[in-house]
Amino acid sequence: GKGFDAGMVVSSVKSSLLSLTKFVHSPREILIFLNNILYEEVKEQKFVSILLCMFESGKGVLKYSSAGHERILIYRTDQTGIPEVEIVKSGGVVLGVIPVVESFLEENTLFLRKGDKVLLYTDGVTEARNSQGEFFGISRLKESFQKYATLPIKEVVHNVHQEIKSFISMQKPYDDITLVGIEKT
Repeated sequence: GKGFDAGMVVSSVKSSLLSLTKFVHSPREILIFLNNILYEEVKEQKFVSILLCMFESGKGVLKYSSAGHERILIYRTDQTGIPEVEIVKSGGVVLGVIPVVESFLEENTLFLRKGDKVLLYTDGVTEARNSQGEFFGISRLKESFQKYATLPIKEVVHNVHQEIKSFISMQKPYDDITLVGIEKT
């Protein structure tokens, strides 16, 4: 959402996450607690989509749980040695709308090898529009990620962001455009 109310919800989510992550180490369980908090606070008037990840870099383990958030893009080399971008559906249901979300949330694990890269993004990326009204979309995002994936992750994120900005040109973004990259070193 937009505006003051959305800002208040985001503030509540951030402070709740800071507290919960100190005591709960399961992304799914954190989202369940977070839903309980949000459901009581927003009374179905607002909702939150979130992809909560916990990355153990030494082990290359990325645990995640999604509450209605975007897909995950992973760049890695397959068994034949050919690099590819995999699209992983994250799933779940948005938080703050229904009182009990346990049956809708999963916790999954991705095992990353050296050189694997993960790209996370908000819906403002895939829903960014050009002057003809076309969406940037998941296909363009995947192609852009693949094009730059051999670069260090900071440069990958920068270059993909530049492609999105170039695509929308002078159009004002309707939503936030946020990209987060993870690289297993």
